[in-house]
Amino acid sequence: FGIFILIVTVVAVICTDVVALLNIAIEARKIGKIAYTDANTGLGNPAAFKEKFHQLDSTKSNYNYIGIIQFDVNNLKIINDSLGHEAGDLLIKTAAEMIEKSFGAIGSCYRVGGDEFVAITTYNHAPLVCEDAINKFESMISQFNNNPDKPFTLRVAYGVAYYQNNSHQFQSLKEVHKLADERMYNHKRELKARYAKTA
Repeated sequence: FGIFILIVTVVAVICTDVVALLNIAIEARKIGKIAYTDANTGLGNPAAFKEKFHQLDSTKSNYNYIGIIQFDVNNLKIINDSLGHEAGDLLIKTAAEMIEKSFGAIGSCYRVGGDEFVAITTYNHAPLVCEDAINKFESMISQFNNNPDKPFTLRVAYGVAYYQNNSHQFQSLKEVHKLADERMYNHKRELKARYAKTA
């Protein structure tokens, strides 16, 4: 009987230790998730983007395509100054939600600056899926802006570039990202010219 009590006691102590370790692991995972999540939008933050970017850059030969889409939300300062910071926060959240809804199904999305976002996809047919995602994104923006009760006008510039495995155009993802950024700034200039009074 004494041995039985001892075994039960040992099992109880082990179970308690296992439960404690599981709780620690769960908390560590939560903390890790928080460390890589943008608090305002729920998207990945700059640290998450850098980690993903470096991981993909070192394994890019495993993918046929890697697509990088750079975004910049226009008029954040104007909206902050004219409508207040709550409206500015809503602007960022609205843009983030549209980016996630459009590009989240084909890749991962990150907020990398105050009004800057990046999406990355590794789909085999990245140009095709990105084109569909961009069309969906533009449609959501148009629908938002056509609402007479909208709190502000939403303008988001974007640029897309691709790493292609069988092409020698790019040696690193940094070059692809730079091209996506340049194309985004070109689009930003186009939007400003098109909507000179509001962009």
